Amino acid sequence: MQLLQVILFFLAGLSLSTFAQNPPADTMSLEQFTDRTVTIVTLTDYKLPDVNLGMNRLYVRIRKATINTVSRYFFTFDKISTDKGNGFALNYEEIGGMIAAIGRLSQEIDAALREKADYKESRYSTYRGIRVGYFVENGKVRWFIDGAPNALHIYYRTIGSINVADIGPFEKALIDAKRKIDQMMDR
Repeated sequence: MQLLQVILFFLAGLSLSTFAQNPPADTMSLEQFTDRTVTIVTLTDYKLPDVNLGMNRLYVRIRKATINTVSRYFFTFDKISTDKGNGFALNYEEIGGMIAAIGRLSQEIDAALREKADYKESRYSTYRGIRVGYFVENGKVRWFIDGAPNALHIYYRTIGSINVADIGPFEKALIDAKRKIDQMMDR
C-alpha cells in the first residue's frame, strides 16, 4: 500500500512539474519554443533596417522559428551584428505590449518634467525582464532599453544597457516588425 502511495505521489508531482514548465506556445520565449529535443527546429531570419540610436546601433531582425508545422515569430535586436541570433527576442505578444508601453510612457514625460524631481524613472518590463523606460535627471529625459538585473543571461551580456535621447526609432522598428509579422502570418 505504501509503495502505491509513493508511486502515485511521484506521478502527481511529475505531471504538475510538466505543466508548470510548458507555458502556452503563444507566450513562450524564443529559447523556450526552440529548446526541444527529438524534433527538427528550423530558424529563419528576416533582416530589418538597422536602428540608429545616436551613439548606438541596433541590428534587428524577425526570427521565424518552426517546429513541424507550428511557427512562431520573434523580434530580435542586438548591438552586435551577428547571424547567430544573440541578443534579446520579443515574442509576438510582447511586441504589442512594448509598443503600447512606449506610447504610455511618452505621455508621462511632460508631467515628469513639471515635477522637478531630482530623479524620476518609469519603465515597462516583459515577463523575462526586457525593459524599456525613461528617466528624468537634471531636467533632461533619457530613454533606456536593457535587461533587468534578474535577467542576466548570455543575451544581457551582449547588449547591456542602451541610453538614448529619442526612443522613436526603436518604437518605429517595433511597429514595422509587427506589421511585417502580420503580413507573414497572413500568407
